[in-house]
Order: sequence, then C-alpha cells, then structure tokens
Amino acid sequence: MAVQLPQGLYSHYTNVFDTTPLMQANLQRKQQLEAKKQAKEEALNQYFNELPNKLNTAGVRQQDLYDPKYGGITKEIEDWSTQWKLNADAIKRGGVAQQEHMARYNNILRKIDQSKQRAKFELELGKAKFEGKYDPDDDDLNVLQTVSRSIYDPASYKQDGVSEYGFQDLSPAIPKFDAKKQVEFFKAATGNLSAGKVYDYGKKYTSPTSGQVIVPFQKTYNPQQVKAIADEAGKLAMTDESVLRHYNKILNDPKSDEWVELNKAYQSVYGDKAIVSTPVQAAQADAILRASVPLEVGEEQEINYAQRQQDKRINISLNTGKGAGSEDISDYDLLSRYDNKVKGVSLLGLGNVKFIELKDIGAQDLKLISADGAVSPYKFGDYRGFLVRDDGDWEGSGGKVVSRSNVARANLDRTTVSEANRLKKILPPKGQPKPTTPSKLIFPNGKTNF
Repeated sequence: MAVQLPQGLYSHYTNVFDTTPLMQANLQRKQQLEAKKQAKEEALNQYFNELPNKLNTAGVRQQDLYDPKYGGITKEIEDWSTQWKLNADAIKRGGVAQQEHMARYNNILRKIDQSKQRAKFELELGKAKFEGKYDPDDDDLNVLQTVSRSIYDPASYKQDGVSEYGFQDLSPAIPKFDAKKQVEFFKAATGNLSAGKVYDYGKKYTSPTSGQVIVPFQKTYNPQQVKAIADEAGKLAMTDESVLRHYNKILNDPKSDEWVELNKAYQSVYGDKAIVSTPVQAAQADAILRASVPLEVGEEQEINYAQRQQDKRINISLNTGKGAGSEDISDYDLLSRYDNKVKGVSLLGLGNVKFIELKDIGAQDLKLISADGAVSPYKFGDYRGFLVRDDGDWEGSGGKVVSRSNVARANLDRTTVSEANRLKKILPPKGQPKPTTPSKLIFPNGKTNF
C-alpha cells in the first residue's frame, strides 16, 4: 500500500537561503583583523624605530661615548640597533628575543644617566674649587682621577668594582683625625696592656729629712709591649679613612719634618732597614713614639734599699782564710764574674744597652741567677739574655730584677751547703773516733803494690 504524505509537508522549506550577508560579515571581520594586525605591526615598528631617538646622549662625557679599550655608549647603541634590524620579526613577536632587546636598551639608558651624573659630580667639584669652598687633598685627587675614567673602565669604581665614588668619599665628609680621635685610636691600640715601673738607682739620693733612700722611677711599656701596640695600630689604621688621610698628608708634605722622627721610631722596633712609606707604617711609628713616652714620672722611697746594701756587705766567715769581719763578697758575687761577658748592643725599642747573652752563662749559674726559672731571659731578635742595669743588677723578661745581692746570698747558701755535705762525707758521726789513715795502701791480694 502506498504511503500518502501530508500535503504541504515540505512547503515551509522551499525558499532559497541567501548566504551573501554572512559572507560579507566574515569578510568584514577579516578585513578588520587584518587592519588591526597591520596597525599593531606599524605601531611596533614605530615604537622600536623611535627607541634610538629616546637615547639622548646630550651631556654624556666624551670618554663614556667612546672608549677605545672598553667600547662605550656609542658602540652599545650601534650593536643594539643592528640587533633590531637582524631580528625585527622575532623581537616584535615578543618572548625572549624582545626581553633581551629591551634589557640592552634599558642598560644603555642607565649608562647614559651614569655618565651624566659623573659629569655633574665633576662640575660641582670644579665650581666649589674655583669658588674657594673646596681644597682637595692628595687622596681627593686620587678619587677625582679615578672618577675621570670611562664608566666602562673597571678601575673607575671603588674596590668592590661596582660602587661609585661620591661626596662622602672626599675630605670634607671624612672626620678629622683630631686630638680626641687620636686619643681614642691609640687607646684602642694599647688594649689591656699595663705599663710597669722602671727604677733609676743611678739617680737615687737620701732624703735630708727622713734619711730614707729615694729612687726616681718611670712608668713605661717594655719593648715587647711597644711592638704589640705598634702592630695593633697598623691593623686599626687599615680600616680607618681619617687615620689614613692624616698620615698620608704628612708623608706627602715636603715641608714636614715629622717623617724623620717617625722613621727613627719605626726603625727602633722594626729594624734599621725599615722605611716608613705608607700611612699605615706612619701610624705604627706614631704609636711607637706615644708608647715610648713615660706614662708617669715620680719618686719612691726604697724601703728595702738599706737591706739590699747590707746584703752586699755580708760578713763572710766560713774559715776560708778571708778573715772574720771581711766585707768582701767577691767570692760569692756571681753576677760580677760575668762582667767581662757584658757587651753593648743595640736592641729594637731600647737603643744602645748593656746586655749579657744566655749562651755566655753557665748552666748551673743560670739556674741560680734565674731563681730556678722564676725569671725568664729577654728575647730581642737574635739576642736572648738579660739587660744589665747601671746599679749592677740584671733584668729579665717582664722587668723582673735579678738582684746582685740576692744572687750572692743564694750562691753563699749553695756554697755553704756544698761544703757541709762534703765535710759530712769525710767526718765521722758525732761521738765516734776519726778513722785512722793507713800509712800504706793495701790491695786485696794482701800486697802493698802490684
């Protein structure tokens, strides 16, 4: 049976569909996108093409525009422009290429600004100089010479290689090494060291009122302490700009006589061949001079002096044949036996002094002299031994005194003990008869001879 479709079933779709408006709309959209793309392209081209015009080099120093060794701003601009021409499409697309291109551009801008700032710095200093408001010292001239180099020269920066010099690095901005700062500086160099008293027995006198012996003294640092102070002063000076500038000015002043005095002081500690040629060494020399000045000068009553003199007049009566009541202790005055070994030497920090070297003292005597190690010898370079004072006493490390009389008494005691021990071996115990001495020597074989 045939299927009968409803009449007019497809009659609603018999009209022809017109696609022209859609095609026109799509075409218009494409045209708009293309125009937008073209505008963007033109904008990018215009932006990148005009970038070089924004690199205003007016006011840039000539040495920064062109540096025959390191290039310069002009060369950086040329290289950057060439990169744009060769990689324009990649740069306009964005990404890494564009980032690198803009990074180089910004770096050129920084270089231009840096050069202009240096030019401004130099101009202001020159103006202040001509107006009499600024008098550069030698250190300032070094700074100015450094700043005058190209910004591409690594030597135009501070020691860190990146920091710029400025007004804060010039003498007007650096505190003066005045009297107050000098006191603080040398106090820091001295640290916890304490000066000791040195008595001058050669200038002793008896007070007419008290009858007591008065001995002059000076409170000073010993040679080892003086060197320690100088060493520390050198370390402190290295990091103190005001100290360095102060002594550098002295070193570079042709009219100053201070260098001669400083050099003598420096050689007294560091040797005759040492020369003060740097601000640090000059600071060390000044520290030596200051440390060598007595902190205190005075007089003291020598309470034990009378006893010491009495010790030197010890009555020797040991049945030695010298006779009772003799005041001659030469047999027991151990130090005097080395008088012929005493020599004049020049020691660092002390100058010319009398000295007895350790190698010239007998081992047994040294034990007695040093009070069994209680007094250590001095060590000055190649010299090791004791200073010999004007009163005849010796001086060991730390200013410890080797008393002539005390050593004599110790030697007396040693001699007495030795003699007593010898006699003890020879003489029989008390109450026992003395052994008889045979007239002939009898050997074990019963014979008187071999």
